[in-house]
Amino acid sequence: MRPSVNSLLTLAGNYDALADAGNVNAQKLFSTIIADYELISSGKAEASNVFWDDITQFITFANAISSAASKANIATLQKDIAAISK
Repeated sequence: MRPSVNSLLTLAGNYDALADAGNVNAQKLFSTIIADYELISSGKAEASNVFWDDITQFITFANAISSAASKANIATLQKDIAAISK
């Protein structure tokens, strides 16, 4: 029974990490970052904490998607789901 519980906990943890990152509208955030970057690079604005926070949030979101979609993680999730369903 312990392996099934461990598999369920792993599955829940992976889902939680992806769900937490899912609150980001990546396309809108990226557009904002690019627009702000253009202003900064042309000297019309300075890089603010909000700009750097947006970049950090975008990178965090991208890393969560990358981890969730990795071959190793997909294989682990499939194995965990199979173990739970036994």
